[in-house]
Amino acid sequence: MTASSHPPLARRTTYSGIATIEERLEKMEQLHQKVDKAQQYQEGYQRKRATALLFYGSIFGLMGFAFAFATGLMKTLNTQDKYDSGYGYFSATVSEMVFDPRDAAGKAFFGFEFIGANFIFLSWYPWSLRNVFLGDDEIAFCSISWVMLRQLIPAPGMMLVATVTTTPIALARPRDIVTIAIHFSGAMMMFVGYVIIEGKTLGWRCFTHPIGGSKIDDVERKWRTFFVDGVCFWYIMFFAVQIVLGAAGGVGGSASRLPICCADTYSTPAGPHETEKLVNTASGIFLVLKVVSYASEVLCGINLIMSHLTVWYYCKERHIDLEDELVEMGGEQYKALPDTA
Repeated sequence: MTASSHPPLARRTTYSGIATIEERLEKMEQLHQKVDKAQQYQEGYQRKRATALLFYGSIFGLMGFAFAFATGLMKTLNTQDKYDSGYGYFSATVSEMVFDPRDAAGKAFFGFEFIGANFIFLSWYPWSLRNVFLGDDEIAFCSISWVMLRQLIPAPGMMLVATVTTTPIALARPRDIVTIAIHFSGAMMMFVGYVIIEGKTLGWRCFTHPIGGSKIDDVERKWRTFFVDGVCFWYIMFFAVQIVLGAAGGVGGSASRLPICCADTYSTPAGPHETEKLVNTASGIFLVLKVVSYASEVLCGINLIMSHLTVWYYCKERHIDLEDELVEMGGEQYKALPDTA
């Protein structure tokens, strides 16, 4: 038989039912494109999901502060006729306003903040958004990266603030000190932890810029710096006013060490198992300081939430356009094995 009598190799080679090598290569190319398309969709979906969870988590957090303030203010106005001062009881902190989970303010704050914290935590946005991702080699301490700290510090701190409620100092018993400490630790994780991590990401103030740089444009950097400055300013203001209130006799009804009138008045417990009861509410400069203290904490929380929303607004991942049709996952390789029973 002459060479010309043999069909070309591509024409006479078969493999698993595919007639020719050309058809086999074409089939492999189609499979490769299908896998690549599915992989791109999965990557895009995860990043876009992160932006959605970050956005809705921030909105829920913002609503928690808003509803807690509104319901607490309503309670204050509704009780102003019960006391000689002519004012209802106004809390000096958000934590004190929402400490009772049976109260409307406590229910609203717990629900919104806990859902918001869970959304932000489950988004894993530090690993999905380029404008906060610093790389796994940017180490903070003990081989823990700054990106991982952003994931594991602020959102869990927000969960602690929502779930472990505090107790007003005047009503606190020795065992309540433990929950107060846990609540305070959560607040530090939520506010101070976020400022430190965001400060490192931005190269803010005393922080050095990330080694690998960051995907942040000038306008975004200005807004994020503005809100970090806001968190710091209002948190320092809050602590400063708290110190003044404590020195003026706002802690446990202690004697006033500053000439500021007039602190809340509590009864003296008759026995070891009784707690102090509110007799008269604050008025004058002392009441103004309590309002400033509360407003400072609320504004600090709002700046924190707005910082998260700024990250969401400027991230490129929220503009990802996913395929309108899911890749078909059926095929011979997905068929069930024959029953061997």
